[in-house]
Amino acid sequence: MENSEIKEVKLYDADTLEYAGSMVVNGKTWDYNEVKDNFLIEVTYLLILYTI
Repeated sequence: MENSEIKEVKLYDADTLEYAGSMVVNGKTWDYNEVKDNFLIEVTYLLILYTI
């Protein structure tokens, strides 16, 4: 069963709890919005690969 619903995952800095951007997930693809921290992108990218 495929779910084509678009979902948004909000990302926050673990130390300051400040909003750090979001990931928009559409099925098996995702895009980053307003994320400027490369480390955060690397870490979340690896987490998503484990779920596929």
